[in-house]
Amino acid sequence: VEIPAMRLTGLRYEGSNANGEIPRLWDEQFLLRFREVVGNVETFNLYGVARDLPGSEPGVFEYLAAGETHSEDAIPKGMITWDVPGGLTAVLAADNVPNLGPVNEYFLQRWLPEHNWHLESNGCYLLEVYPPEFSSTGIIYLHFPVKRK
Repeated sequence: VEIPAMRLTGLRYEGSNANGEIPRLWDEQFLLRFREVVGNVETFNLYGVARDLPGSEPGVFEYLAAGETHSEDAIPKGMITWDVPGGLTAVLAADNVPNLGPVNEYFLQRWLPEHNWHLESNGCYLLEVYPPEFSSTGIIYLHFPVKRK
């Protein structure tokens, strides 16, 4: 699927998520404040973005729990904005948060080698899309930037 470039605003995490820090970022911080960014979650996607952190130790990355904004939107206090590049993505569905890791592993270890594609090095290696119906279905769409070999 070709996705457009987008501007996302939210709360940032840096680390390896060894102790479940990302779910806590969502549950204890961003979900309490998301309306400052998107207003009504019933009509907007929420996003999680993981990207490489240059110069960091192996396994350390940065992550943003966010909503889409526009250049003229004010950034809420304590939040930051990332511009996520558009491009071609492979999309896999995960059935709720506990399955994000297994779907990610399947994509990297099985799907990529079997389909003659590779990850596109655009700085963003995973875009999680939480659609408005996520609270009732639990389905999350994982977008991986790809390019033909």
